[in-house]
Amino acid sequence: TAADADIGIHMLPGFSAQNQYALPNKIFEYLMAGLAVVVTDLPEMARIVRSFEVGVLVSRDAPEEIPDQHVELQRGRELPVIFQACRGYKNKVKGGR
Repeated sequence: TAADADIGIHMLPGFSAQNQYALPNKIFEYLMAGLAVVVTDLPEMARIVRSFEVGVLVSRDAPEEIPDQHVELQRGRELPVIFQACRGYKNKVKGGR
């Protein structure tokens, strides 16, 4: 399950308007499970990541960045900060519970 992981990865190609503005449920599943996310730098997914500081963005033109971002998150000191932000997001969505 997602709760057994530390990082959730969800990539979408940005070749269509539908993908450009997609906001997949999978991202919210990851966040509610407390995972940091690595997602494509598309408008709506980027808005969530930037607004809540819950992960990192990968250029849709450079999928080879995925392993580097994943490793950087695992090694970096920012992962505990992102986990805290994920908990804050989860609490905000659940109405402060």
